[in-house]
Amino acid sequence: MCLDLEKHPQKPRQPKTSTISSLMLPSGSLLHSLSLLTEQSYNTEAHEELMGFLSKHSLNDGDKFCADLMRESPRHKSLALRILEVRSAYCKNDFEWDNLKRLAFKMVDESNTKLMREYVLETSQENE
Repeated sequence: MCLDLEKHPQKPRQPKTSTISSLMLPSGSLLHSLSLLTEQSYNTEAHEELMGFLSKHSLNDGDKFCADLMRESPRHKSLALRILEVRSAYCKNDFEWDNLKRLAFKMVDESNTKLMREYVLETSQENE
């Protein structure tokens, strides 16, 4: 059975909020840049606090990370507010949406191929 997507258009699905917030959390080089900024500036305490907090808390959920950081202490709250500013600016100015789209297509294609291959191998062995 093959569906003609032009005759049966799908409504665009909105990504889950947690997925977006995780993507918008400064990670990798952006978080590293933020830590370098705090480390190289006059505020080495902020750098140590951020790195200490980071060692105990996961970056898997950006909103949870920032919410927990805000509630840790008044100084951590300032760091969290700065992260919120940075991730907003990053989303608006620097985030590579085209690359994310390309990566999502690639991952879906690879997953679909893998699932179909596994199914064919499984069902062909049952029929022998």
